[in-house]
Amino acid sequence: MMRHRIAIALCAVLLSSLALAQGQAETKAAKEVRTADLGFAAAARARDLEKFLSFIDDDVHFFVDGKRVTGKDKERENWTKTFADKETSIVWQPEVAEASGSLGYTSGSFEITKAGKLVRKGSYATFWRRKPDGSWKVALDIGSPAPPAK
Repeated sequence: MMRHRIAIALCAVLLSSLALAQGQAETKAAKEVRTADLGFAAAARARDLEKFLSFIDDDVHFFVDGKRVTGKDKERENWTKTFADKETSIVWQPEVAEASGSLGYTSGSFEITKAGKLVRKGSYATFWRRKPDGSWKVALDIGSPAPPAK
């Protein structure tokens, strides 16, 4: 878990320095990445598996129960189970979007509910890769749950 947090922090620092170098205005590429993340989130809310997967690159990396998993087929397995549970809902909202060249990231907050009750909330970082056709695809997706309330 500590490695994941360190990796997120390092990526955020590196990409934040990229943002500072480009000024305060959101670039065209950053707007494209933000738009992609909003579409990705909308597909999840709608439980539209094929639309959801259309945002994911073939060699995507993500984490399940703290273990790194690779590949769109594995992501399909993971989200098929999630979308099958009609009582479970996941929503997220990008708060930051940055991009330069063919790489970008979004970061924000997420909430998972089951039968209307909060199960987990936290922060996420999604790293995006621009494809030759100009579309942005998820290359790495990391969620970090908030610590339990005391």
